[in-house]
Amino acid sequence: MAYAEASKLFRGRSLRIRLRIKKPVVKRTRSRTKRKPSAITSDVKVQIRRRINELGLNREQGFHYPQGVHIGHLLAILHGFGKGGRRPSEFHTNYIRLHGGLGTDRIAVYRRQLKYKLLAAIGFGMIAPTTAGNDVELTPKGEQLRDALLKFLKGLDVRFQSGSGGIPSTRMKLSPKEYNQRMRNFLADHTDARRLF
Repeated sequence: MAYAEASKLFRGRSLRIRLRIKKPVVKRTRSRTKRKPSAITSDVKVQIRRRINELGLNREQGFHYPQGVHIGHLLAILHGFGKGGRRPSEFHTNYIRLHGGLGTDRIAVYRRQLKYKLLAAIGFGMIAPTTAGNDVELTPKGEQLRDALLKFLKGLDVRFQSGSGGIPSTRMKLSPKEYNQRMRNFLADHTDARRLF
């Protein structure tokens, strides 16, 4: 009985309701500025990827899941491995161990921590291992990013603090939150850097 009355009310039409809301038409204007083609060629990318695979770095846990890495560490790496400047002591080749044994005692702890930071930077495409695999260097993308952030890096303390026994530590002067805030403020005023970062 109720079904018969309901079918009289809806006259065989579906009980489903279709909402017909029209979206306002917004005419989008295309930007007249053309993007600069990337200076990074596919050949360079292939060579870097090949070196990473040969060293087995893409199978390291820190490569995919950076442990204890924050913006300050990445800025320190960008600043420390730039061409034309003297490399800070915390990035001395004695401390860089991307593969093989890390040693013992306090130096092994620092090498492991530095390795995680470097693997994160490799994962972001900022640095790449050298052909020999015992050092790293900035990629073309890393150089572009460093050049865009150079003014910011010169006014910021991105050194690692000294640890016990003269061996560096990965602790930094500012907190991760402070590095994030300063970076956010810089990028708000510098569109070229924001585009790369």
